Amino acid sequence: MRRGRQGSSPLVESASDERTDELVARIAEAAVQQHLTIASAESLTGGQLACMLSAGRHSGIWYRGGVVAYHREVKYDVLGVPEGPVISAEAAGAMAEEARRLLGSLFSVAVTGVGGPGRQEGQPPGTVFIAVCGPDGTHRVRRFAFDGEPLVILKQTAYHSLRALLGAIRDGAPSRVLAAEPREGTRTRLAPPAPRG
Repeated sequence: MRRGRQGSSPLVESASDERTDELVARIAEAAVQQHLTIASAESLTGGQLACMLSAGRHSGIWYRGGVVAYHREVKYDVLGVPEGPVISAEAAGAMAEEARRLLGSLFSVAVTGVGGPGRQEGQPPGTVFIAVCGPDGTHRVRRFAFDGEPLVILKQTAYHSLRALLGAIRDGAPSRVLAAEPREGTRTRLAPPAPRG
């Protein structure tokens, strides 16, 4: 039997919130210093990334906005996702590219996946695709398999989306950020924050 929210630890939630806050702060600092603009497109997170990024320091300067494409038809009609499965690398990539184009940003991050508790499109809960698109207009997608209840999956998705975005900003091109794909079937848990450098 799956446990509800009461089964999660407040300490774990607090720690993950602190890590996402730190990532947003570093994204904001880099965006201001390098005169970057950022956009987002999201599905399962339902606007969480937009809320986090818009809360960043000086976000009015660098955050162009986000598209919450929760329904598949919105993904097709607004973000140009090809007809077919929407929980896929192809869908995530299309979302990132079109969000960047629509909102006129240098960088974009996009996410689609299964938050749970049930399967979707034959994919188990925790299956998530995160895409980052950079100034050259190309994107890179990474597949994750997260563990946990829906709220935990959403927190992990947001955290790793922000990590991917920050990595892309630092590297200058998303193709260098996510070169190491996880093996099929691996399970990913919240990672500690990246060392300051």
